[in-house]
Amino acid sequence: MARYDIEVDWHINEYCNFGCIYCFDKDDKKKKSIGYDNTNNIVNGFRNSGLTWLIHMSGGEPLFFPNIINLCETLSRDHLISMNTNLSHNNIISFTEKVSSERVEFIHCSLHIQERERLGLVEDYIKKYNMLKKKGYYVFASYVMFPELIDRFEKDYEYFKKEGIILMPKIFRGDYNIFKKSNEGIFRKIRHVFIKNYPKDYSEKQKVFLQNCINNSQLDMDLYNEKTPNVGEMRTIDLTHDIKFINGLPSFKGKLCLAGKKFARMTPDGDVFRCQDENLFLGNLFEEEVKLFEKPIPCSANICSCPYHGMRYVIK
Repeated sequence: MARYDIEVDWHINEYCNFGCIYCFDKDDKKKKSIGYDNTNNIVNGFRNSGLTWLIHMSGGEPLFFPNIINLCETLSRDHLISMNTNLSHNNIISFTEKVSSERVEFIHCSLHIQERERLGLVEDYIKKYNMLKKKGYYVFASYVMFPELIDRFEKDYEYFKKEGIILMPKIFRGDYNIFKKSNEGIFRKIRHVFIKNYPKDYSEKQKVFLQNCINNSQLDMDLYNEKTPNVGEMRTIDLTHDIKFINGLPSFKGKLCLAGKKFARMTPDGDVFRCQDENLFLGNLFEEEVKLFEKPIPCSANICSCPYHGMRYVIK
């Protein structure tokens, strides 16, 4: 049984210290916001709602949010939290000292192997991940199956497995320029020839490989979970679902969905919407009352761009 009334996917900030080649937002880092600057409004907004929230923090990189540790400590007294993080900021150590693992549903630790190697931080990731695991947090590691990384995945998987970390393949979603100079000169006119869109443009051989990788990592994670106390209920970010949309993102159009009632998306400044694909404005949590739906309503989106939420909140 859920320990909360509603889950919010809070895109807490835009700034990230990594420069991953597959990132959907690669604009100038200096122009990116590190987060909303009124902590009292945030805390009061959640408290005054009268609800118990699962506050999922993503970005950007959440750990660069100002006063993030104190914010998490305060929010976790009344609510639960979860987080997507690249695990690069050293304040994760303070996080473990101030935020009880019992108030954290999960920490999704994205590996981003190329950036880790470029910055000489591979061992740093291993150390921090295993520290979280040792202290009782439910953690899992993801590895984006970008076309340029597929051939090295098995080697990376074995290396990290020996370090006690199971890498869970994450299907790449987005465009990939197979000929990087196609943005220049004459190539601009035929740019579309060199652009592939994933996941639909994975080859059949790659799709079979991905399916095997997902299945194998799930078997290893099952063994890990058997040894992990208080694993709890199904979590929203369930990377095993990736096997279901290797051929493309799903559609739940016309089906009843609890988004807007049991789930919502929130911008860095507190604007609350039904979900990623439906811009139904529900209010600003930090400034005014948020009006949630009283009952599930049909999905109107042609494609579910965040199927983890769709798989959890669409009423089957």
